[in-house]
Amino acid sequence: MTALCGFADLGALVEAARTFRDLDGIAALELIDGRAGLLMAEHLGVTAPVRADWLLLVELASDHDQTQRLADALDGLQTCGEPAVGVDTAAQQRLWRVRESVSEVLGVYGPPLKFDVSLPLAVISEFARLAGQLVHRHAPDALPVLFGHIGEGNLHLNVLRCALQQEHALYAAMMGLIADCGGNVSSEHGVGSRKRAYVGMSREPADIAAMRTVKHAFDPTGYLNAAVLFD
Repeated sequence: MTALCGFADLGALVEAARTFRDLDGIAALELIDGRAGLLMAEHLGVTAPVRADWLLLVELASDHDQTQRLADALDGLQTCGEPAVGVDTAAQQRLWRVRESVSEVLGVYGPPLKFDVSLPLAVISEFARLAGQLVHRHAPDALPVLFGHIGEGNLHLNVLRCALQQEHALYAAMMGLIADCGGNVSSEHGVGSRKRAYVGMSREPADIAAMRTVKHAFDPTGYLNAAVLFD
């Protein structure tokens, strides 16, 4: 069973994610920024059945009806109205279409500035608030969109309409904020070349030394993926 739940407050959504994360049979917990919902409705014609500032997509995997389990889990949580629930395959696919459309719509204003981070659940709401302030300070016309796998704290912050000349200062400031929040500056998508200068913000010197040792053991000349992760 799949459900799409709306929240007016990101902190309330995070608390809901904590509740669902501890249930047996949880297959997915996905955060969707309501701003992405507005964009996908305008540009893709995909309308979320729940209107809210923040959306949480929940999937419960089981051979039995999970309606009562969902209702029990939602009891007492600060949701906006009733969730949209999909029991059959077609209804589930319609709800997943909302989540999948986020990635499709992010390029509507050109390539976004992307941050792939992991954060403790306790700081996600505050991070979103401070990240929004950073974006407004460095790129007033830009639009931050946050989404991702909220159950593990693996999130994608994409900044739309950020001019190229604004990217460098915003990128450095955002990396500092991620580190200050106790997060990891690189999550699912790796370090690559752009983040290598910031690895020390979320890894101890001993960790980096160990990674260098492993890298040198397999690639002593630095030929493979040159300038990726290490200079």
